[in-house]
Amino acid sequence: MLVTATWQIKLGSLVLLDWGELMDDEPRIDRAQVNDIVPTLGASVKKIFTRDNVSHVLRFTRVKIFDDDIAAREFLLTHTAAIPSSLQNCTIKRANYTGAPVTTLANAVIDQSGFQARCEANRFIASYQLIGGALT
Repeated sequence: MLVTATWQIKLGSLVLLDWGELMDDEPRIDRAQVNDIVPTLGASVKKIFTRDNVSHVLRFTRVKIFDDDIAAREFLLTHTAAIPSSLQNCTIKRANYTGAPVTTLANAVIDQSGFQARCEANRFIASYQLIGGALT
């Protein structure tokens, strides 16, 4: 079921999801702690050392409706070409009003294996998976 987005998600200056667009579900954010695992002598359990660095994964699907298939395909090509390959800050706004709280996902990049985009019946449909560092 499609829902109307109350989120705006930008990677650098590129809009990945805008208020009022359709999405398949609320965006999901997963958190992972990067650890070093070192085997210990004479023990059956490995020692885990926390590194103090955390990564976050942001997943969502965007649906954008166009008047015709040609416009949807053109958007697909230009949008995909505009996705930055370098690290960018991702900004997340959760409400469409002045003074909306802004969350930043630092040093984010789109996971190329988690990005899929297609056109179908005048619609642009894209699944994004962003990987970043600190979430503030």
